[in-house]
Amino acid sequence: MSSFVVLRHDEEPAAKWSEKTVFVRDAFSVFALALPVVWLFWNRLWILGIGAVLAFILVSTIAVQSPVYAWIPMGFSILFSLLVALEGPAWRIAAFQKSGYQYSGVVEAESLENAELAWLARQPESVSAPTETPVSFERIQYDDDLIFSTSGNG
Repeated sequence: MSSFVVLRHDEEPAAKWSEKTVFVRDAFSVFALALPVVWLFWNRLWILGIGAVLAFILVSTIAVQSPVYAWIPMGFSILFSLLVALEGPAWRIAAFQKSGYQYSGVVEAESLENAELAWLARQPESVSAPTETPVSFERIQYDDDLIFSTSGNG
């Protein structure tokens, strides 16, 4: 099971469920370990992603200067991948908080859907999930209606 950090947007009232409520999985990311720069851009961490690209360019430039430093890009890549895989979710949470979200709690669940259901179950009665407007059907019966006719042999 993973822990999900729940963030609620400041504009939304605290006692209402909102579509702007965000659940961030706070766990090790295999995708971030494999492709850290892509993961940063995918999660809209633009400044960190651009900084990572520039850092990789700088490290590669240093390594090209002398064969003694040829091991530096590989070591930097491994360490950077581990850093993003471990700290990436915390960076996402910080980015959401900078854009107007605030911490609301933590939920333990196996998936995002289960986390949302668990969060709704923990909320007081005044909090309700968004619902569609109820649709009511009226049955209109006409005297010459053959489809809904109750008379006859049948």
